[in-house]
Amino acid sequence: RRLDNLDMCRRLFGRAAGSTLGDRLYGEEVRALLDLLDGHPRSLVLVAGQIRDGGANLGSILARIRERGDEAVLAAELLESGTDWNEHDRLRAERLVSSLHLAYQPLLDHAPGAAELFAWLGTLPAGLPVPLASAIFGEDAPERIAILSRFSLVEFRGADERLELPAPVRWYAEHRLDADIPAERRAELLARTLEAIAALMAAAYDRMGKPGAGAVVDASRREALNLVALLGRVERSLPVAPELARLVARAFWRWSKVRVFGGHNTQQVTLIKRARNCVGMLEGSGEDYASLIEALGDLYLRTARLADAEAAYQLALAAFTAIDERIGEANTRKALGDLYLRTARLADAEAA
Repeated sequence: RRLDNLDMCRRLFGRAAGSTLGDRLYGEEVRALLDLLDGHPRSLVLVAGQIRDGGANLGSILARIRERGDEAVLAAELLESGTDWNEHDRLRAERLVSSLHLAYQPLLDHAPGAAELFAWLGTLPAGLPVPLASAIFGEDAPERIAILSRFSLVEFRGADERLELPAPVRWYAEHRLDADIPAERRAELLARTLEAIAALMAAAYDRMGKPGAGAVVDASRREALNLVALLGRVERSLPVAPELARLVARAFWRWSKVRVFGGHNTQQVTLIKRARNCVGMLEGSGEDYASLIEALGDLYLRTARLADAEAAYQLALAAFTAIDERIGEANTRKALGDLYLRTARLADAEAA
């Protein structure tokens, strides 16, 4: 929301400044910056965070903000989906992109690990739970997070403390990801993130029926947004390493086992079918693929699509049997038996 009051903008700028400005806060250079940033709170904070040495670099920052070059191109892409953008909107978008450049470029040059984390957050619309950061980025993840926080490039939200980027910032971050992070590293981060989400959902499932279960079901709702975005990256990258099939299947079936307690199962069916189709394209096999098909059968059963449920369970049973996975086989046979009892097919239930 735009700040219309100049004094309010000045106070925000002064509080967010990376170095105390003193009397310079009321000087011509700061006033020019405030006019250019036009009351956009995020731009004000991002630019203020670049202030150094009591404002000695105010002139260079002002000159950078006045440049338009690639910022104008990126701003045009940012506004591409809109239909009612006017000249004022375009200028504000350019200033935001310039502000983000000012904050991001020093990271890329001097703290590439933090820049990488920022860029990867662009792929996660629901943010990243802080505990997963170390699993994905390694032991220096807390240091990376601290740097992003210091530069006002990340927000902490929710009871589970998630690292999040607001929508325009996330768009910019994802653009930087494709431009600055090598494809091989992006693939590695994709695999690690899927693996981390699978582990998170396994831990969440263990809490079902216990105090706090409602919170983990709600967390699974948010994680669905991330899984959709990650699956989109997998689909756009086909063909990819077959190992990714296992990770896709594992993340989605473990998520489904938790999310099923939250209702809205029709939406889950669509997402799990999409994951299954992707895994099939990746020639996925093994226990995780079988578990994904079993999870689809469970969802069909909950949405009263009994014939589809039976077909999914039969496929899962064949997959479990092929790899001699006895527990999965037994669970699927039980699910089939329950389905047959529900449809009064007693002979089939006894055989299952």
